[in-house]
Amino acid sequence: RPGWGQGSLGDFDLDLDYRDEILTVRRCAMVGPDSLGPAVSGTLPIRLGWGLPTDERLPDRPMSLQGHARGLDLGLLPLVLPQIAAATGKLDFEASLTGTPRAPYVKGTVGVREGVVRPASREEVMTGVTGTVRLDGSEIRILSFEARQGKRGLVTVTPGGIAHLQDLRVADY
Repeated sequence: RPGWGQGSLGDFDLDLDYRDEILTVRRCAMVGPDSLGPAVSGTLPIRLGWGLPTDERLPDRPMSLQGHARGLDLGLLPLVLPQIAAATGKLDFEASLTGTPRAPYVKGTVGVREGVVRPASREEVMTGVTGTVRLDGSEIRILSFEARQGKRGLVTVTPGGIAHLQDLRVADY
């Protein structure tokens, strides 16, 4: 049962083709009870082979990947946002990744629902977290976001707020 962590190859529905240093992903999806689970399709330039240096594995040629998911675990959020210590809830996304491996361009939307979030270095817990952000290149723009703090506190983030990504992490906001 080849796999990684708790997952095995049987957890995925794969339809791949590799030729001329291009990986064509017709379908790469998680299988299970959620029929709208994470799925990716498209093309990625990649060099495969023994002894190939890491920096030569992704040639700087055009790529085009599309992905979507419904109901991902929001608990993954602290991995990309160190400002968040812990989170639960659901995350939905629809995105495309184009450009090249050295100059990627991401475009899409990410939605959060049924969220509970505890910011890093804080004791407050935000509940009822719901919202949508738009990804456009290195920019994340808030379309809507709100949460509750305690019984009466309501936090609403003004639409239009912006954060900038660098190396898949938030650089500034």
